[in-house]
Amino acid sequence: MIKDTLGAISTAHLVHADCESNKAKSRKCLELAELHSMAVDFAKTGALAEMPRVLKPKEFPDFMERFEKPMELFVEEAYDHQLEANGFKAFLETASTHKEMYAETIWRYEGSNYDL
Repeated sequence: MIKDTLGAISTAHLVHADCESNKAKSRKCLELAELHSMAVDFAKTGALAEMPRVLKPKEFPDFMERFEKPMELFVEEAYDHQLEANGFKAFLETASTHKEMYAETIWRYEGSNYDL
């Protein structure tokens, strides 16, 4: 199991899929997907899936909470307009209200012994 690199490859794929412009279809992600398949079969085949240094993440998205590593901070340009559904603007006010209620509840109970 010393040579098992499945976790590192999987994490690298998640990082690159988050930050590459083509997401999971990027060259890096496709290469990592092949390496992942090899790593899954390692115990059966003995063929080692070695991740090239260029594919190892240098920064991690903030949602991964890898505080000991450099993090890629959210920037406004990262907003993906392709994820917008038709008619989404009709729900913005309601969503904003719910977000404010959630934030207020969290603020109110922060540091308390109450479960939300």
